[in-house]
Amino acid sequence: MQKKVKLLPVDAEQAKRILERKMTQIRRPVYPQPQGAHCVLDRDDDAHTYDLMCGGSNNGSFTDWCETVKPRYWDGDILAVQEPWRVAKAHRYESNVTIEFKAGGEMKTIQFPGYCSDSHCREEYDAFVNKWATEDQRWISPTAMPREAVRTYIRVTDVFLNQIQDITDEDIEREGLEIGCAYDEIWNKKMRKNRSTLGWEANPWVFEYTFEVISKEVAEND
Repeated sequence: MQKKVKLLPVDAEQAKRILERKMTQIRRPVYPQPQGAHCVLDRDDDAHTYDLMCGGSNNGSFTDWCETVKPRYWDGDILAVQEPWRVAKAHRYESNVTIEFKAGGEMKTIQFPGYCSDSHCREEYDAFVNKWATEDQRWISPTAMPREAVRTYIRVTDVFLNQIQDITDEDIEREGLEIGCAYDEIWNKKMRKNRSTLGWEANPWVFEYTFEVISKEVAEND
């Protein structure tokens, strides 16, 4: 049975590093953050979950409890990489649209059905252009990228749960960054809307996904 392709939104810099095969690991915060968690107890490969040992004060005494968290992706999952994009060209007669990516690289042409003399054949083309083509050609959010516009696919090879400050030099290299970079600042920039709870100083729990780039054909037929 073919696996369902899931979505992974990334920014333009991450998209470029993935496309250039420099990035093979990415981190995503656990939502919601487990309160009082201090260590990982177990990984359940059947349920695709992790158990955390948590603890805290309750009426003057210390209480332990277990909390289960579930990552969005798991080993073997196929992901379509969403990235900042826009419609660069649209040709109604040919029923195709050219997609430009903020990360650069080769543009992608989407061919819609309806290459014929009957204008009613171009309904899918018209719906796409009316929804996504903008006069100011502004970059569109990754989370709004439709499947047709995706150019990069990856397969998750491993999932791990830890805290952001556990990141190693090897991990930083796997993210396609140079050892010694100000990773705390890079992380805080991404978490700017939730810095108090998810910023570097808060040391949030994160899911660490290791992956490999695969072709569209493999993604659709695996």
